[in-house]
Amino acid sequence: MTPRRDPGRRPPSWVVEFGKYSSLGIEFAFTFLAFGALGYLADKWAGTYPFLMILGIFLGAAAGFVKLYYSVFPPGKGKGGRKTKGKDSSP
Repeated sequence: MTPRRDPGRRPPSWVVEFGKYSSLGIEFAFTFLAFGALGYLADKWAGTYPFLMILGIFLGAAAGFVKLYYSVFPPGKGKGGRKTKGKDSSP
């Protein structure tokens, strides 16, 4: 049996999907660059080049991966986009 679709709802076009995922990629790259730049500026100020810049790049990578993960897999959504019950909720 095939799943029924809402007759008034069209599937998203490839342009919409492309825009959604390309914006995630741009955010991911910007996070690397922003944290690396902040680390570079902190290094210039503290005179510890390249320690804080490398630390900033790693922090940016971690923040970028977390943002990307939660953008693709939003919390509180189960299989099929339905909200899941919490572990401590009673029936």
